[in-house]
Amino acid sequence: MSGMSPEGERRLDQALRDLAAGMEDEAAPARVEARLREEFRKRKKRRPLWPLWSAAAAAVIVAVVLMQPKPAQMEPNREIVTDFFPMRNAPLTEEELGQMIRVRVPRSALSRYGLPGGFDWSEPTVQADVVIGRDGTARAIRFVR
Repeated sequence: MSGMSPEGERRLDQALRDLAAGMEDEAAPARVEARLREEFRKRKKRRPLWPLWSAAAAAVIVAVVLMQPKPAQMEPNREIVTDFFPMRNAPLTEEELGQMIRVRVPRSALSRYGLPGGFDWSEPTVQADVVIGRDGTARAIRFVR
């Protein structure tokens, strides 16, 4: 019996035995008892289907949730970057390219390039990639989130 302690099961079993001993004259014929025991065994073997249906429904819900697409900005390691903005009026040629370095610049740099500042406002600086020309001057910048 589920939910009953072993001690409770023993006391119930003993009480039923005592009751049966006092009712020996009123006992059902052996064939009726055998048939009754057989029916109880069949019912015990027959398990209810609701736990299976519940587990199947839960599995479907989990599968649907796991298959939902996640927006790019929700991925923790994925960077979002702007296009490069030239830092001089002259266009940048491949011959002038040197290297790119990642730096932190003041948040005010966003407004210089017409960006609304949709980055993390709790930080006074933002990350940026700066392209340095072969002559050592900054040629272009892009902002990284």
